Amino acid sequence: MLRSLRSQAAPLPGTLAVFALLALAAARVAPPALEAPLPAALAATVSAPRPVATTDRRLADAMRHRSVRTSDETRASADAVLGANARRVDAVTATEPAAVARLAAEFRTPVASLRDERNRLGVSWGELAIAHTLAASARPAPSVEALARARDSGADWSAIATALQLDLGGCITAVRAEARVAAGTATPDGHVPPIHAEPWTATD
Repeated sequence: MLRSLRSQAAPLPGTLAVFALLALAAARVAPPALEAPLPAALAATVSAPRPVATTDRRLADAMRHRSVRTSDETRASADAVLGANARRVDAVTATEPAAVARLAAEFRTPVASLRDERNRLGVSWGELAIAHTLAASARPAPSVEALARARDSGADWSAIATALQLDLGGCITAVRAEARVAAGTATPDGHVPPIHAEPWTATD
């Protein structure tokens, strides 16, 4: 009796073949497995749009709001002195290769890196020296590249310094000191002369 029931419950060979064909067809039409999601940090770098340079935007806003605080005569006078010292640096670097090494030592930057930065930004040695000098005292410190872009957009150094809340007299003193370093009449010590400054990103 038990043997008879077992024989009745066992599937026929034809039935097994049908089941196998149905399983194979289901496997072929089944949707592909979804890929594992990217980690959140990686997904953000892939899908998020490239942000606008915050420093550039803040600097442009600061130049618009703070340029009226200093008279045109004061800014023109400061620009004349800063420009004269930039040209002094340009002159000495054109004739004396060691001048670049002195600037690199003063700004604590390898000579090759300083040369690459100048070539990448497309500025003169004098302009680069001013950008490094101002950036060293600004709070918070903007990148030299951000200052070079602001200068390239047509802003005077006095306007940039005013936007950074740097004392113009201190800027002149510091830039003169770095021009002397480039010329070899002062020894580079790796310390840019400090300029009195207030936090420039604060709203006012």
